Amino acid sequence: MRLIGFGCSYTAGQGFPDYEYRVGSKYVWPFLVAKRLGIECFNLGEPGGSIKYIAKKVYDFSFDKDDIVVIMYPEISRTCIIKGDSYHDIMSFYPSSEDEFTKNWYKNYSDKFDEEFNANLYKEFIKHYLKDKVKLQLHCNLYNSLYYEDCAMYGEKFFKDLRPGLKFSFPTLPDGHLGYEAHREFSSRLIKDIEQELNIKR
Repeated sequence: MRLIGFGCSYTAGQGFPDYEYRVGSKYVWPFLVAKRLGIECFNLGEPGGSIKYIAKKVYDFSFDKDDIVVIMYPEISRTCIIKGDSYHDIMSFYPSSEDEFTKNWYKNYSDKFDEEFNANLYKEFIKHYLKDKVKLQLHCNLYNSLYYEDCAMYGEKFFKDLRPGLKFSFPTLPDGHLGYEAHREFSSRLIKDIEQELNIKR
């Protein structure tokens, strides 16, 4: 059994002193949950990653039937352009970027409805793609009703199964990412969910 974690920098562990790109950190929720359950951890968090990027990583990953998959969705305004099979060919961008291409994209080609629509499509793709491939899949919303539950047209249908988002009530790291206490709290919530879903008794 393995714990496979997908998400953005909050999953990857950016900001922690032991963080390594595409390796992660021992202080973040994927490692903490896997350690508690006594299983192997695959941390596939990508700093700056979008829901579209996560969908691509899910599609490319080789799952085992007894895998536990947890996805912490990032904000929906992020996106990417997939230009080839290599992850080096993926161009990721988000509203805070200052380059001219990105500013032009958000000014002329993106709006809230488009972001919500695409977020729902990719999330539903992920859910159905994993349905017969893994033992358990959990979908989590870090941003606590900031975006997903405001999707009036699609929210109830597509996002009713999201776990509660993590409230920003803990000290952050110097770079603004979630800190040690926040990851421990989120991990404890996930462990309870997993044990309940799989009927694990301790």
